[in-house]
Amino acid sequence: MSETAVRYEEQLELLYQKQLRQEPLNEAEQEQLKALVEHPKEPMDSASFMKIMYLYGIRYMQTDKKAAARYCAMRIRSVLQLQEKKRMPRPRFLDFKIMEADDAMLDFMKERTAFLEDTYAYIQKKLLMLIIVFSMILGFGLTLLRISMPVMILVCFMFAVFNYLVMYGKLKRKFDRKQTLALADYVDEELKEMDRPILYS
Repeated sequence: MSETAVRYEEQLELLYQKQLRQEPLNEAEQEQLKALVEHPKEPMDSASFMKIMYLYGIRYMQTDKKAAARYCAMRIRSVLQLQEKKRMPRPRFLDFKIMEADDAMLDFMKERTAFLEDTYAYIQKKLLMLIIVFSMILGFGLTLLRISMPVMILVCFMFAVFNYLVMYGKLKRKFDRKQTLALADYVDEELKEMDRPILYS
């Protein structure tokens, strides 16, 4: 790691640890954080990325910018998900460095993304209704072809399970991305620019 990258991480860590101690960043430290975002290290690693999102998220909460804070929480959540699910495609411009999120970061993220559970439940309900309808149509078609009842039930069951497993995950990810893109309009330009290559890669 280059000296510049080491200094970058050290400066960011000092700001992060101060915030974890619930000590508000002063004006000079806020400017230092902004400079770190305007001139990010390359490649950006996932641990530094989450710390930046957390620090900006706390600042947004302090200034009552709830939509912007939610954006930061969504971005932290997406990185933590990718750490857990290693088979999911990862952003090209983010170097993954496994980090165990601190309780304060997790609490910030969970409080601002709790609404997703209700949305996921709604998506799940609608998806199950669609799958049941299409399974019934499939079953009716198999009946016309004089397929035996046990085979018909097995085929319909496999059809339903396969589609649920594939579509539910895709629909959740699609909603998450749509929500994140909508919230991006509320964050500061420097944060948006830092995140742009990661978000769209």
